[in-house]
Amino acid sequence: LYEQADRFYNVPAPGVPAAPQGKQETQGQVALDYLVKTAPLHTPEWAAWQSREQVGHLEGRWLVTARALGQGRFVGEMVIEPGAAPDEFRTSVTLRSLKDGSTLKRSGAGILYTGYSWRGRSIGQAPAAMHPDNVSTEAREVLWFSPDQATAQGRWFWGAYQEFGFDVKLTRVSGGPVVAAVDPYGLKAGTQGIQLRILGANFPASMQANDLHLGTGVTVNRIVSQNADELVADVDVAPDAASGMRDVQLEGAALEKGFVVYHRIDYLKVIPDATVARLGSATHPKGYQQFAAIGYENGPDGKSTDAVRIGPVEATWQLNEFITSYNDDDTKFVGSLSPTALFTPAADGPDPARRFGRNNYGEVWVTATAKDGKDQFGKPLTARAYLVVAVPMYLRWDQPEVSEVAQPEVSEPGSQSGAAQSGSSQSGSSQ
Repeated sequence: LYEQADRFYNVPAPGVPAAPQGKQETQGQVALDYLVKTAPLHTPEWAAWQSREQVGHLEGRWLVTARALGQGRFVGEMVIEPGAAPDEFRTSVTLRSLKDGSTLKRSGAGILYTGYSWRGRSIGQAPAAMHPDNVSTEAREVLWFSPDQATAQGRWFWGAYQEFGFDVKLTRVSGGPVVAAVDPYGLKAGTQGIQLRILGANFPASMQANDLHLGTGVTVNRIVSQNADELVADVDVAPDAASGMRDVQLEGAALEKGFVVYHRIDYLKVIPDATVARLGSATHPKGYQQFAAIGYENGPDGKSTDAVRIGPVEATWQLNEFITSYNDDDTKFVGSLSPTALFTPAADGPDPARRFGRNNYGEVWVTATAKDGKDQFGKPLTARAYLVVAVPMYLRWDQPEVSEVAQPEVSEPGSQSGAAQSGSSQSGSSQ
């Protein structure tokens, strides 16, 4: 790097006076001095980590909790097996949707760098359909493993612009019980007879109601059913229960902030609140955007500064004009919004149906209207997000150190997973 910098920038640096011997410092030397100062090869932090670095021992069963915008929550397990080298692994994943009960299976492989940084790929058993948000699509995996190698968190993602994916948390399953998730996530104060599902692993047999603790104001009436991985409890929420997050505790296990208690939905937020989608065609892929409406309850002070996040709410969706110039009619040309808030951009232009034959770019509001929830004036709760629909990203730089190099190969489900191999990407090549 230093040699290349000096080669390409071996010209006098503007504004830098000449050295005492009369030779002016070059641009390359200025850059090198800056790199040495701000990004040195050896740092106290790196030295401290090297003394603690260890080989990853990830083999075994891991609980998985995942969220995909527009798809809901998933719970399941990942089985990690050793690969061809100490830092290479094969994976098989089974996830169950808490939204509709469907099952998703994925298989893949990964590499653990420096004892904590996971880079991998996986693919679902079912062939990826034409829908861009298909959760069986081949995905790249980026995870951070904790120093004790008991938990991990990160993202599995796909899409031409990496816009789809799961936010993932892994918890190692050892000898004791583990609590992974609670369904439903939001419990309204004053509700009785709620069938609360608690999902995890290694739950004790023959649990009683007094063995499960859900926080002040939430009463466990009885255990409806149970097995090693799932517990169903009949619970009541007191009318005066305080709004906020609740922990789940049972014999030898706990889940912090496992669910939320709320009294009402005071307002909505649309996420992401400001973002970019991209037009596409046969030669340039489209950049999609998935939105969701999140409900909130105002905090004790009646304001949103300490609001309680309730979670996704059912809503209807539409595009509204963001006026930047008269008669541009962006909502008619930029794309369409599905009932589940997936924005599909239009084809790139020029579009003869549009005024002046312009491209289909533009700016719009993405508006959500709650199906169940009204404001203080009796009107349905609404919220909106700002969306820019831009032209395709015509030039994209592929950096092998963060993309294809040393990424593991993923075989089709049903065949033996390939070992991790080095890719063949070229730095600076356009895609």
